[in-house]
Amino acid sequence: MKKILAIVVTLLLAAVPVVALAATVVTPADVSTAPGAWHPANERSGGASVITEAMPDAHGGNGSLEQSLPASGSPSPKTDFQIYSADTTTSYGVGLHADTGFGLLSDISALSFDWYRDAASTAAPHLTPSFRILVWDPAAGTDGASYLLIWEGVYNGYAAANGPVPTDQWVNEEIVAGNFWRVPQYVDGVWQGISACNTGPNTCYFFDRGLDEWGFSASTVVIGLEVGLGSGWNGTYHSFADYVTLGFGDTSTVWDFEMPPSNNCVFNTVNTTMNLMADCWTTETILVPDGYTLNGNGYTITALDPAGGHFLGAVVANAGTSMNVFKLTVTADGLANVCDPSSPVDTRLRGILLNGAGGTIAHNTVTGINQGTSGCQEGNAIEVRNAPFDGTGTNPLSVEIAHNVVTDYQKTGIVANGNVEANIHHNQVGASATQSNLAANSIQIGFGASGSITQNQVDGNQWLGASDSLGTAVLVTQAGTVDISKNNIRGNSDVGIYLYLNGTVTVDNNRVFDDGKDGGQYDIGIGAWDGDEVLTNNKVRGFDTPYDGLTNLGNNKVVGKPMN
Repeated sequence: MKKILAIVVTLLLAAVPVVALAATVVTPADVSTAPGAWHPANERSGGASVITEAMPDAHGGNGSLEQSLPASGSPSPKTDFQIYSADTTTSYGVGLHADTGFGLLSDISALSFDWYRDAASTAAPHLTPSFRILVWDPAAGTDGASYLLIWEGVYNGYAAANGPVPTDQWVNEEIVAGNFWRVPQYVDGVWQGISACNTGPNTCYFFDRGLDEWGFSASTVVIGLEVGLGSGWNGTYHSFADYVTLGFGDTSTVWDFEMPPSNNCVFNTVNTTMNLMADCWTTETILVPDGYTLNGNGYTITALDPAGGHFLGAVVANAGTSMNVFKLTVTADGLANVCDPSSPVDTRLRGILLNGAGGTIAHNTVTGINQGTSGCQEGNAIEVRNAPFDGTGTNPLSVEIAHNVVTDYQKTGIVANGNVEANIHHNQVGASATQSNLAANSIQIGFGASGSITQNQVDGNQWLGASDSLGTAVLVTQAGTVDISKNNIRGNSDVGIYLYLNGTVTVDNNRVFDDGKDGGQYDIGIGAWDGDEVLTNNKVRGFDTPYDGLTNLGNNKVVGKPMN
């Protein structure tokens, strides 16, 4: 092995192209203390090693190993991230050892890692992350010995006299020919550590020796690797590491620290149309760029909880002021029952969301947008919203929601709130999947919104809980001008059409039929409680109270008898 004395062998990855090697991806789900797996070690006084997406690597990945030390602590802060070979064991009288390990120390042909120092670190500016190799020499001592061979930048060209190391950029550090000092671990089965450093088998403090200059036997094997920070570094240190490479002969292993992919959706984008190419899953919101159309091509996007967390927000949402979505199926599978807030960041569950944007949502299927048996006030299948929500807005956004199939949502099937003009027509909207857990609504226009609800097939909702609440098929409350006409409402509603605190509302030629046994506290066909709604040509059947709030039915009719 050719040795290069005190020469920094580095590559600033931001400036020079790098040839990518096939890598073994390590995600947080892979972190384990089992042999053969990477894991944090030697963490003390606030030192931490975590795989995150805070700094994507220089090879096109989405994450890296993030390591940090606080300014001070007692004992001195430290953290490592380490791996042992799959055959590494600890046994009484021997300590850490392995038969084959990763390979023979004498056969190492490649050893490198990428590091990135955050410029905000306050520790000495010449410090870099350290790299350590754990070896087992069965011929050392009487019963064998294990040692850490330690690469530190200060002994490899990054001395304080040479000035600060690169910051805020990735550096590829080739260390196979670098200088390593060593610390004994177990000698003849007895733990040593740095306090045992002296002469003979415990010699440590030679800082200009290469891997092949420590006198190990030919049978010495590499059994572990570590990337670490500290100890004794005064000040904060924040860094990242990735692409740890270990090679023997012609074969190399590259460990690539990554976050799991957030989705596997593939789009073929032509001009401003995103064409979904196959069924896919996602653990975070698919954002559609401003002015773009998402064409689902009949394929499905399924929302899943991410590892270690739960799904937040909408499955599909706008990134700008306009969005169209066509021919897409949106669903969710096994989402955790966790209630999400509306502020300061609104992370409530939705299927398709237009937030502060106009556009068209048509010919889609949105099903199963729920968190199981949940009472959380979220899980709207299709939602349109735009501030303000008090009716004072001007120049409302125009939205069309048409020819969609909506089933098994949690709170609301289709909802338009705020400063919007929503044309909701020719949709098939089923009932909520969680009527025993919350009061749900099939279609809602409210809180300053105006528009029309026409020619929809709607199943209503019941509230089956104990509190004084109700479920509806159509809810219009605190809205502006709304036309509700030619809808077929079936299912079992506490209130088929609920009208309260609105502007001008016309209700014409709707069939509001109640099917099945009632279980809630209310059973009203059309509730017109403002007193100035215009109701004409409607037919109501099956409700205990067909019309509430009307003193004169006019040409509205009651057909059949209450279902109970």
